[in-house]
Amino acid sequence: MKFLFWNLKGNDAVTWQDRKTNILKHLSRMVAHYQIDYLLLAESKLVPNDWSNFNLGNANSKFVIAENVNPRFQVLYRVASTEISWVYNTPDNRLSIWNVALAEKPFLLCLVHFPSHQFWDKESISEHAGEVINQIRLQETQFSHSLRTIIVGDFNMNPYDAGMLSSLKFAAVSPRELAAKKRTVQQKEYRLFYNPMWSHFGDRSQGPPGTYFYKSAEHVNPGWHMLDQVLLSPEIMDELQDVQIIDSDGRETMSTEAGQPNGRRISDHFAVLFTLLS
Repeated sequence: MKFLFWNLKGNDAVTWQDRKTNILKHLSRMVAHYQIDYLLLAESKLVPNDWSNFNLGNANSKFVIAENVNPRFQVLYRVASTEISWVYNTPDNRLSIWNVALAEKPFLLCLVHFPSHQFWDKESISEHAGEVINQIRLQETQFSHSLRTIIVGDFNMNPYDAGMLSSLKFAAVSPRELAAKKRTVQQKEYRLFYNPMWSHFGDRSQGPPGTYFYKSAEHVNPGWHMLDQVLLSPEIMDELQDVQIIDSDGRETMSTEAGQPNGRRISDHFAVLFTLLS
């Protein structure tokens, strides 16, 4: 099973109409080239009429728009794929939880879209991570496959930020051997998540060195950021086959000449593709 998460920068209403045609073109090509089964979109302003012209090559590739009352996310899946159904949204719609009903190995798929640094500071975003993980834990208790959980989205944090690493938040680490163990702090055990995005950070990785680039005249600025991430609970992490940061639709690059996300013509985020054993 192949899942593609992409933040489409739909909140930029000024440029959306100019970028929409390019976004649909690249989505259509990516679905065909990477054989995507599930499209998980944030900041999508695409409407049903836009999808009616979505060229996927053949009738067997038809996608269904999953029913959802969350305006921050759009979920589509192939007719032939396992059904995905909405479970829960937080009041601010920044967390949307779905059940992927695999016959023998169902799991919870949690989509997140954290507040932007344009409006929230680093500490507030980190604190918000605690609220999000608490809601996920609460929903996990409602399902018999409660510990089989995947969290994916735009965290607006890097893997090394406190909100990602803290035991009281996502506690997302790498490698998987470390994630398989529990962390003990003050005689209390904490469950960890596996974060494979660590392996894709920097210029020694295959593909782009991050999912988002920001240049500023500040003393502390890494340039590249890994804001878009996928986290897996230990109970499902061994089913992960591959993770990629996507900067090409298979026919054409989606980056600028400098290799950065093309926010003026497409989106300021690269997409993240992850594959699970089916």
